[in-house]
Amino acid sequence: MHRLLLQASASRLAALSTDDLLWRPYGEPSSVETTLGPRLEGLGSVPPVHADFVRLAALAFFVDRTVPRPRMLRRVLAIEVAVSDPSVWEPHSERLAALLGLLTGDEWSISWRRGREPRLGDLTEPPSGDLCVLFSGGADSTCGVAIAHSAGRRPILVSHFDWRNIGGQQNKALTALEAALGVKPSSVSWRFARIGSQVGSQAEFQNETSRRSRSLLFIALGSAVAASTGNDLWIAENGFTSLNPPLTAESLGALSTRTTHPAFVRGLVEVLRDVGLSVHVESRFADMTKGQMFSVVATALGDAKRAGELLSETHSCGKPLQDVHREPDAPCGVCLGCLVRRGAFIAAGLRDDTPYIERTLTGTARRAWLSPKRRSVYQALQDRLDVGFEEEDILDLGLPDDFDLDTALQLLRDGLNELAQVQIP
Repeated sequence: MHRLLLQASASRLAALSTDDLLWRPYGEPSSVETTLGPRLEGLGSVPPVHADFVRLAALAFFVDRTVPRPRMLRRVLAIEVAVSDPSVWEPHSERLAALLGLLTGDEWSISWRRGREPRLGDLTEPPSGDLCVLFSGGADSTCGVAIAHSAGRRPILVSHFDWRNIGGQQNKALTALEAALGVKPSSVSWRFARIGSQVGSQAEFQNETSRRSRSLLFIALGSAVAASTGNDLWIAENGFTSLNPPLTAESLGALSTRTTHPAFVRGLVEVLRDVGLSVHVESRFADMTKGQMFSVVATALGDAKRAGELLSETHSCGKPLQDVHREPDAPCGVCLGCLVRRGAFIAAGLRDDTPYIERTLTGTARRAWLSPKRRSVYQALQDRLDVGFEEEDILDLGLPDDFDLDTALQLLRDGLNELAQVQIP
C-alpha cells in the first residue's frame, strides 16, 4: 500500500518507508520538492475537492515514478489518498482505478482516508485570463496557446515538471510564444518532483522513467487553476496521437501512451463531474492531426515563417538523453513523437529547424548511432504504410460507444499520410 501523508511526527519521520509520500507545506520536511502546498493555496482559493484531486494525481504520479515496471508485465498498485471527505470519493474508487489502469497499463486499487489538514499558508492571487490551457512545452500545447490568442482569448498556461530539463523546455517554448505573439502569456508553473531518498528515514527510492501518469497531474493542476479563475480548461493535443493507433498488428497501441485518449478523457471528466468538480474540460483539437494544427497556427499568425520558427522551438521527443555528447534533451528524430512532428511540418509546409540527432549526424557517426533498434519505430511505420488503416483497426482502439468511427478512421488515415512524408534513408 502506497500512502499519501499530510502530517508526520518526528518519530514517524524516522520510520517512513519508500511506500509513503509525505507532502507538507513548503519549508517543512517533505518527500516532494515543490513550492506548492497540499492545500493548493498557491493557486488561489481552490475548493477542497480540487485539492483532493491533485492529491490523488500526485500520489499516482509518485507511485508510477517509484515502482519499477517489469518488462511486458502489469504492475499491481494500491494507493491510499488523504482527502478532505472520503465519503465523496469512495463511491467512485473503481471507476478511477480503471481510468488509472487505462492510462498506465497497470492494475490499480484506491482507498481513501480523512487527512488532518496541514496549515494554510498565504493565499496567492490567481493569474489573469479567460481560459486555461495545459502547457507542456510541446508543439501541440504551443499550438493551443497560439490559436487561443489569435481568437481573442487571454490564455493562462498551466505547467508542471519534475526533471529540470523539462522546465527548461517549457521556458524555451514560452519565450518563443512571447516573440511570436508580441505579448507574454500569463502562466503558472511548478516543479513537482520526488526527492532522491525518503525524508527522515533516508531510504533510497527506486526510479521508473516511463511517467505515464504525468498527464493526470497536469489535468488536476489545470482543473484547480480553472476552478480558482472560473475558466474552462483546454487540453491541446492532436487527435491522431490521442487515438493511440498501433503501428503493427501485434501491438496493442502505438509507441506512446493514452494520456489524451478519448476514453480516458471522457471517463475522467464524467467521474470528476459526479464527484463534484465543476470545471469544463475540453480536448480542443481532438478532430485534427498535428499537421492540421500547424496549418491553423500558420494562418492564425499570418506568417508561415514565424509559425515555423515558433514550432521549431518546442519539444516533442519521447526518447531524449540518448547521446552523452549532446544536449541532454536533444531530440532524436526517430521516435514516434519526432516522426509525427516531422510529418506535421512537411504537411503544413513549414520549415523545420529542429536539431534532430538523426539529421545532424553524418557519415559513419550517423550509421553507428542509427542502430536497428533506433530505426524500429520507423520500420514499423513502413509496415503500417503498406496496409493502411481499415475499419477493423478503429474497433480495436477502445473508443467510447458514441464516438464517430468514420471520423476516427479519416483522422488515422490523414495522420498516416503525414507520417508517410518522413523519409529516413
